[in-house]
Amino acid sequence: MLKWVVFDFGDTLSDDNFLRRKLSENKERSRILKKFGVNASEEKIRRVIEEKRHRMWGKMERHRINSLELIAKEKGVNLTAKQLARLVKLYEQAHLKYSKPVQNASELLNFITGKNLRLALISNTTPERLSKRLLKLGFKNKFKIIITSVQVGGEKSSLFPFMVFLARANKFIETKPEEVLMVGDRVDEDIAASILGIRTVLFDGRTKGFKKMKGVQPEFKIKDLLELKKIINELA
Repeated sequence: MLKWVVFDFGDTLSDDNFLRRKLSENKERSRILKKFGVNASEEKIRRVIEEKRHRMWGKMERHRINSLELIAKEKGVNLTAKQLARLVKLYEQAHLKYSKPVQNASELLNFITGKNLRLALISNTTPERLSKRLLKLGFKNKFKIIITSVQVGGEKSSLFPFMVFLARANKFIETKPEEVLMVGDRVDEDIAASILGIRTVLFDGRTKGFKKMKGVQPEFKIKDLLELKKIINELA
């Protein structure tokens, strides 16, 4: 019997492919850096972001390092605390500008709550950043439990966020791992929940370049969020 449906955020509910494309097309990040006397192409910025992701996979430190700050340092520009705060604010504003839900996300969330199932969200990010983007997407009050990696001190690959979720879920209703469905796009993070006995769905979109965890496979795969309706009807 299914009691909870847990979602990842970026590239699962939030259309981050669109966000990344618009940031690049409109040279948003280059323009931000130029305000601080730093010249860098969008391609250079993309490479630095990807290199940081691979180098710091699973490490909490990456959430405290802004990719644009790394580029500024590479160019010999050391930002003051005040400048860095302004840079971070401008970068987050650019993200909010292009934040929109994945197609059919709203319909699916309404379907799930209509089935009297509980919604939760687990994301590898900061609570402040997630809160702003949930508000922009209109999802702020959809979830009974919201967990970020920074809050609990471990990314999903460490399993700690999932363990915290199960503990919190039990405060609402007695919950066994097999009564939870985790939906996400990351084979190296979201599907790790299956190690704890949580049922998993891989939203097969932006999965290239992620490390697979040995012996870990999703129970289901989907290419459209509405495909979840059939899975939920079978499990509920």
